[in-house]
Amino acid sequence: MNTIIKLSLICAVLGLVAGYVLFGRVAGSYVSPIELIAPSSDVFSRLGRAITGVEEVRRQVLVSGGVGALAGAALGFFRK
Repeated sequence: MNTIIKLSLICAVLGLVAGYVLFGRVAGSYVSPIELIAPSSDVFSRLGRAITGVEEVRRQVLVSGGVGALAGAALGFFRK
């Protein structure tokens, strides 16, 4: 079980990095990682993020990390 957790975490981090490299661009430049992590504080900042496309980038990066975590768990399970 320990191997499954380790591989899952490693692959999740790799998935997040790959997702950021693939999907992290908005208007030709990369979005700050802190802007992706920080939650929206009010309605106006949430609206601004939605208009600029940061929310879409955030969703795609998180999905990439989730897929990486699932792939790592599957790899650890079948490697046993």
